[in-house]
Amino acid sequence: MCQTRMSMDYTHKRQPYTDGIYNMYIKCPGYVGAGKTAGTFIEVSICAHCKGILGVSSSS
Repeated sequence: MCQTRMSMDYTHKRQPYTDGIYNMYIKCPGYVGAGKTAGTFIEVSICAHCKGILGVSSSS
């Protein structure tokens, strides 16, 4: 993985920020039932320096 040091900015109230990490939100269909599609969002965190995936999470 990447050996670059990242500095975090904690001045934002909700979430720390850095230029070294990109967050991508992908909307995917969760399931189809009764003629309706429920979507889910997948968040992928990617290192800006080495392009490695740092983490994946999902929410409805």
